[in-house]
Amino acid sequence: MFSPAQRILFVSNARVTLSLRRSMNVHGFAVIRARSPLEGLDQLTQSSFHVVVIDLMSPADPSVLIKRIRKVATFKAIPIIVVGEWGSGRCSLALSAGADAFEPAPVGAARLIDAIARLPKRHAAAAGKGR
Repeated sequence: MFSPAQRILFVSNARVTLSLRRSMNVHGFAVIRARSPLEGLDQLTQSSFHVVVIDLMSPADPSVLIKRIRKVATFKAIPIIVVGEWGSGRCSLALSAGADAFEPAPVGAARLIDAIARLPKRHAAAAGKGR
């Protein structure tokens, strides 16, 4: 289903738990955390990622980051999953800005892996190849 060592950029000012990292590693994913949208963009320009996960609980506006990712030709094919509380309005804004999927918080490894597997077909081929 997944190629080994698919890289996930997790943009969150909260710590990514060790159990999430370990579970994702067992399933062939490497989780790299960026503490801010700016750091996330920097990480994207320096390394290739198969998926971007954005924590909507971060104080920064996730829509700005999503729009910036979607403007860069080499990043357009990277799927974006947003994680947060439904009802805050941030989920709808993130999806309308170009995110591909939403998962309610807190998200564990099993749900995140399922969310990646359900990503739109247009991103599935790109995720398998990397950038």
